[in-house]
Amino acid sequence: MSIGDQMQMQIKQWPPWSDLPSDLASNIAERLGPIELLSFQSVCKAWNSASSTASAKIESTPDFEPWFLLYAEDSDHNCQLVTESGKKFSVRLPELDGTTCLASNQGWLLLFKKRGLEGEAVGNCCGASSLFFFRPFSETKIDLPGCPFLELSDHVAAFSCVPTSRDCQFLS
Repeated sequence: MSIGDQMQMQIKQWPPWSDLPSDLASNIAERLGPIELLSFQSVCKAWNSASSTASAKIESTPDFEPWFLLYAEDSDHNCQLVTESGKKFSVRLPELDGTTCLASNQGWLLLFKKRGLEGEAVGNCCGASSLFFFRPFSETKIDLPGCPFLELSDHVAAFSCVPTSRDCQFLS
């Protein structure tokens, strides 16, 4: 048996990367930067789940590099993350489809999603439009109750701090 055959046999005996123990995957995720973490999370559901604490640490780091998130309504879930240094990374964020960003603060976005084109309900506002907070790196979503708008025109909003804080105030 050749060395190549032996190596292929060993490789076939190894479990797939997606079966990596969650504590080990979590440990790896905590050592990644924000862009690498997004790639890591997209490998499989297990790795995405194992990286939740790493996402929170990245976004709360004081020296977290500023970034811009560029997306279009017809982009098929694809967005561009642009770092302060000008590096561009493509990410898939289906949660942003059909949304308008009203404000951002400390890694959170305040998003508006209007009623569906055929009248179907979008979001959780009983058939009306919806407002929700979204954190792209951890893919955390917090729905706001009772959206009073069906559409937006020249709307802006602000929120005082992270929406998970009891002190968070929202102004529209």
